[in-house]
Amino acid sequence: MIVLLLCGAESNAQAQQFQFGLDVTTVIPTGDFSKNVTNNGYGVGGQFLVGLGRKPLLLGVDAAFTTYGSDEHTESISENIPELEVKVRTNNNIGVHP
Repeated sequence: MIVLLLCGAESNAQAQQFQFGLDVTTVIPTGDFSKNVTNNGYGVGGQFLVGLGRKPLLLGVDAAFTTYGSDEHTESISENIPELEVKVRTNNNIGVHP
C-alpha cells in the first residue's frame, strides 16, 4: 500500500526526511469469521514514510503480521497402512501489506 499524506500548512522549517513507527496489533474475530475462530490474534505492525523534497508530502508503506493460533495432530497416511502416521501442523496467520 502506498500512503500519501498532505499537510495544509506550509512552513519555512526543514521538513523531516523520514518517519517510522511500530505498533502492537490485536485481531478480534467477528461475523462469519468468529464462527470458525474463537481466539484473538496478536502481532506487530510497522510504517515507514519518506519526505518528498521540501514539500509537506510523504510517501510510504504500512504492513502488519498477526498470528491467531495453531493446531497439531497426527494422521494416517494410508487406510491400508494405519500404523504409518505423519504429524500435521497448521499455523493461522494474517499478513497485511496493502
